[in-house]
Amino acid sequence: MKLLVDSWIPVGNQQTISLQTLLTQKGGWQISLPRDDMEMACLQFLVCLVQSLFPPADQKALRQHINTPLTLEEFQSGINGKESWFDPAHPDQPFMQTLGVKSKELTEMAKLFAGLDSSTSSVFVNEPGLADRLCPSCTSIGLFNQANNAPSFGGGFKGSLRGGTPISTLVLEDTRETNDGLRQRIWKNVLPEDTLNTFMPWYFATRQQPPNWVDAIKAGDVIRSNQIGLLRGLFWQPAHIELAEGEKGGICDCCGRASDSLYAGFKKEKFVYDIQGTWPHPHSPRLLDLKKKTEKFASFTKTAPAWTQLTGFIIEDGDAKSGHIPAPVVTQAKTMSDRLNPFHLMVGGYRNNQAAILERRHDLFNIAKGWEDHREEVANIVNIGKAYVDALRKKLYGVSKKAGINLCDAAESLFYNKTESLIHSMLREMDFGQSKAAFDDFHKQLDRISMDIFRQLVEPYREIPSMIKNLAIAERSLSKVFKEMQEGG
Repeated sequence: MKLLVDSWIPVGNQQTISLQTLLTQKGGWQISLPRDDMEMACLQFLVCLVQSLFPPADQKALRQHINTPLTLEEFQSGINGKESWFDPAHPDQPFMQTLGVKSKELTEMAKLFAGLDSSTSSVFVNEPGLADRLCPSCTSIGLFNQANNAPSFGGGFKGSLRGGTPISTLVLEDTRETNDGLRQRIWKNVLPEDTLNTFMPWYFATRQQPPNWVDAIKAGDVIRSNQIGLLRGLFWQPAHIELAEGEKGGICDCCGRASDSLYAGFKKEKFVYDIQGTWPHPHSPRLLDLKKKTEKFASFTKTAPAWTQLTGFIIEDGDAKSGHIPAPVVTQAKTMSDRLNPFHLMVGGYRNNQAAILERRHDLFNIAKGWEDHREEVANIVNIGKAYVDALRKKLYGVSKKAGINLCDAAESLFYNKTESLIHSMLREMDFGQSKAAFDDFHKQLDRISMDIFRQLVEPYREIPSMIKNLAIAERSLSKVFKEMQEGG
């Protein structure tokens, strides 16, 4: 199956369409796969294909592509000479694979789906046999996602150019009224060449580079990040993998579609090299340590929900010590978006412990119109929420020491569960610039929720004589802190 030519993009009701159909026609298609991370990986895959094969010269050309499908001539020109690079069954250079992998046993296909069979998170619900046999479409999406967004296969295996489990952010501005949502959504996450050249000065010099399964690197190579071109970086395969074809024909366990061929396993082997520097991926927010002059891509390292990092996803900020920069596609969207409409942001990633996935994290943020001119208010929503949970933890710390049990983590978990919808509602419904009443009510709701959590957790200890005074002092102190926070705005 040639990914640039054949129908493979899953768009619902057992239907697939080709890249040509998607980009040269208008249609109300939506990606349809059984897992949220696979759907986001498929969207990101398509964005990377369009970004590397059909890069617009400037903002004017980009807007033209958003509004008008490619002509057949434009499409053919973009893929010309690259069809063989994107074929998972190619006899010499299969997509994201290395031929001749030395391995005595096959690895099950489920290992391409992050967290499918080894997650420790209770929020996972995975049906048995979801990835025993996979069609070329689901296999290709799995290969891409494993290489770009998931941790490595374990000790000795290299991870993605962005590190173990990077956060990806994509713009999802509402395009439903145009009945051309998926095509426009892809283009709104594409950067023009003049923008690419600003944060990747080697863009033009390296834009003809083939991917690293076509022009292979050697074991022990030391590669500078500014030697990696756009297509090569977007589709970087850090591991040596070789698919093993299984049954001829059948039903794919993932998407449920009939396929002429299915993959039942793959070989993998350790392959070591070194990347020097940070490759500037267009889909990831970055964290800066200005004192050490280092940067890294944001990731989910704690159980805290994605909203606690939202300012780093959409607002560039920093001081003398640290800072954060949104992904280039988000920065671009802020300048291109219609400020009369809400802003939609998809955030995805994993929380891991080395090679093991602990959580899938895929969230959608809807931010009310006009936020671009009121970024401080957006930051306040996040900062106020974080301040309440911090205060709750601090006041429970002394109680926890006295009781001999950790109540702080339980309080934090309850707070996040009970306030998630409230935070999203504030972001979605805020009338920026006229927000004082909304923030007053926000404080009152957070105060009530936090005090309810405090009282719920300390209730079992109220009958212990040695605890009565401590609990009363802690509750009065917490109430005072919350009142000061409300008065401070």
